[in-house]
Amino acid sequence: MVVSSLPLFALFVPFLTTPPLTDDSVAGLLHRSDVQAELKMTKSQVEKWEAIDRIRAPKRGGTFEQDPVVLTDPAEQEKKDAEREKKAWSVIGPDQSVRLRELFLQRQGVRALSRDDVQWTLELTDPQKGDVRRAKTKRDMALRTLLDQSKRAKLDPKRVRDVLDAVDKQFIDDLNVVLTSEQADKLAQAGGRPFIFNDRR
Repeated sequence: MVVSSLPLFALFVPFLTTPPLTDDSVAGLLHRSDVQAELKMTKSQVEKWEAIDRIRAPKRGGTFEQDPVVLTDPAEQEKKDAEREKKAWSVIGPDQSVRLRELFLQRQGVRALSRDDVQWTLELTDPQKGDVRRAKTKRDMALRTLLDQSKRAKLDPKRVRDVLDAVDKQFIDDLNVVLTSEQADKLAQAGGRPFIFNDRR
């Protein structure tokens, strides 16, 4: 399905420049100070979340060149993210949960199409779901290839970042053609009020 260029350009260009190395899972976003401020999290909520989801700072970011590149199997990472997400929702209130989901959708863009809840919200057809599965499988195969290479030899961090950027861009390109213009608009609306993420944190 071909989507008109305007809605996709307006909605998804920011995500093309979002570093795929950052922890942009629901749980990861909840560690960000800008997101915490947007959600108006209390000090006790922040402290509770930090205690529940103990993760070293470099793994939360990866925005800067000196940060380590942590490669994991896509399936394992997806499972970990799902487990962490359940804990994240338990820390915040209903209104905060609504806004966090909006911020997650803004950050992920079409990448979020791999989630069942997003597919349900957008009412994806079975053929569309098949297209999403194929795009995800293609991405995961590329990531596993890179992971296997990293196990056999030490890879240059810049090369790893370049490959990850290329894989992420291809994934977005493959997903951009899945939605109708109406579904793209609906995804944009699901993101709620636009938020500017402070990536130099």
